[in-house]
Amino acid sequence: MKECIEYDFPGAYVNVLEKGQVYLSLVKPSDNLLTAHQLFQLLYAKKKDEKILRLLI
Repeated sequence: MKECIEYDFPGAYVNVLEKGQVYLSLVKPSDNLLTAHQLFQLLYAKKKDEKILRLLI
């Protein structure tokens, strides 16, 4: 995780606990939701992006 944060690699990281099937469901994105990258920036960026912060207001 440290390398992902340091080099700005957002995304979903998983650990396989047991062998089996995975089911995914796609949903229509909302206009007022943050992307994974925006959330990553809010949590870990040293300098916060004002545009992203305004999405939270």
